[in-house]
Amino acid sequence: MEMDNKKVFAVMGVVALFLVSIIISQYYGALSKADLQKKRKTEYGWMHFSGKVTRCRVYKYVNKRFYQVCVKLDSPNVKQVMVFNDDDAIKVSNGIATFSAGYIDKFVGLADSVTVNIKNSGKIIFFRTGYMIAKKDLGFDPMGLQRDDLDSCN
Repeated sequence: MEMDNKKVFAVMGVVALFLVSIIISQYYGALSKADLQKKRKTEYGWMHFSGKVTRCRVYKYVNKRFYQVCVKLDSPNVKQVMVFNDDDAIKVSNGIATFSAGYIDKFVGLADSVTVNIKNSGKIIFFRTGYMIAKKDLGFDPMGLQRDDLDSCN
């Protein structure tokens, strides 16, 4: 009987360690995400624009289909910017913004217009025929794009 109790306590100890490790992992993941959002806000949080998608380029990354968009900006007053690092990839030049729009949802399709950080919302919103098809936090994840890909729209 005593041997059974030792086994039960050993299993409970392993489960408790597993749960503690998950909690710690989630905590540090949340801290990392908060730091990334703070960095993004200082890097290009000032930027806001909207426009029509003039060109899409479909590409494969990690065996999934993603697409890059070229957005003709509604306002010519957006400063030129080029950000390319492990966390972000966007280029705004000559009234055109170039970035990855993400994974292609085969039921919804590709976006035909985009709004970025309108009224300092901190959101990127993708539209198709006037209806919102996706909304995400302000961030231009590279999703497999290379630096040269950002020059394809200009």
